[in-house]
Amino acid sequence: MYTTQFLDPDKYYRYGEWLNEQDADTRQMYFGSAGPGIIESLVLRIETEPDRHAFLVAGNCEGWLGTLHIAEINKTQVEFGLIVHRDYRGLGIGDDLLTQGIVWSRNRGYSELFMHCLTHNAAIRHLCDKHGLEPRDLGGDSETKVALAPATWITLNQELVTRQRNFFYMALQQTWRPFQESLG
Repeated sequence: MYTTQFLDPDKYYRYGEWLNEQDADTRQMYFGSAGPGIIESLVLRIETEPDRHAFLVAGNCEGWLGTLHIAEINKTQVEFGLIVHRDYRGLGIGDDLLTQGIVWSRNRGYSELFMHCLTHNAAIRHLCDKHGLEPRDLGGDSETKVALAPATWITLNQELVTRQRNFFYMALQQTWRPFQESLG
């Protein structure tokens, strides 16, 4: 069981810490080139304009399982960056984060979504296909660009139901934690 939540801006620095904790293959699949300073450069851009970024984090009692970085390009366009921890791939976490990110973006009036996908990252390409994000080849990389429909009462309710589910799961985790500690 895991919950999702958006980070408060004063906790954005944790994203950089989490990226640094990922194995080299994960960073390579995310950035394409995991050279020195790439994470620090990204974190600096985020710190410079925190109001243009949002982070949806999937986590459980043990820590973060995945993240979706939502970067505002302009008032109508966003770009997504999705990472799921190596030990938690294949469990639907990436699909859940992507679904929630799309709903969140629609509900805030964004009308276009971009995502960069490395050709060799089959999992991301599968998620893009599943969500109708058709990749366009850029010579080794690909980019998806999709128009987002305006918010509807359905998307507004989806966000509300997800928030309520997360409150319920958080309460369960808090209730279960003392039992886990006493059982070892």
